[in-house]
Amino acid sequence: METVNKVDMVTFEILRHRLEEVVAEMYHTIVHVSGNPTLYEAGDHQEAIMDVHGNTVMSGGGVTEWTTCLEGGTKYLIDLFQENPGFRDGEQWLHNYSYGAAVHGLDVQVHSPVFWEGRHIAWVVTAGHQADVGGPFPGSMSGSARDVYAEGLLLKGLRFAGEGGKVNRDVEESLRALLHAPDAVMLGLYASIAANNIARSRLDECIRRYGLETLLLFFEQIHEHSEKLLKAKLRSIPDGIWSAEQF
Repeated sequence: METVNKVDMVTFEILRHRLEEVVAEMYHTIVHVSGNPTLYEAGDHQEAIMDVHGNTVMSGGGVTEWTTCLEGGTKYLIDLFQENPGFRDGEQWLHNYSYGAAVHGLDVQVHSPVFWEGRHIAWVVTAGHQADVGGPFPGSMSGSARDVYAEGLLLKGLRFAGEGGKVNRDVEESLRALLHAPDAVMLGLYASIAANNIARSRLDECIRRYGLETLLLFFEQIHEHSEKLLKAKLRSIPDGIWSAEQF
């Protein structure tokens, strides 16, 4: 359904470019903070901004195949935990459950709800290939694994940092005890938190300048804009029969 109230096109383009840069800043924050070469050298990570329902507003230029996985992971958390325990400002939730949208166990997603004056308005999300997630083998990858339980931790949604953004010490120490490379993993997770916090502060700046309702209208409008671009691209493909398989 097309949005009735619209952001004027000048403001729309300003916000579109601004949020593109916010996601780019998230990407570079992970590069600068993380000590994991898979993240800062190989670029095996992705960042995004979601609306309050978990729909993608802006995704980065990292591992683009993760775009739908980050959205799916956010919606998975919402479905499981919206009612109990609910979400609070500043929290950072870990998710790496492949049956709940993560690519595989090593690609740990970090989701943070964004609030404005007590109202939940958005999510910021990062995901990166961590050095290890436990299991019987260092690096958590083995061709001899007979089931998913041999691939390390399965985190359907774990509140790593509580309200206000303070990391839960009990959670961190419990995770450390289950990892082969705890220092490397924790540095990677802290890098994701830093990236999410950058995005949270930038969204705060956008609201203060343009207003909350303008930003929320933009969230709706960008979906329509993306749909029009996709349809235009599809119309440019010559007539024919096309197929693809992916596993």
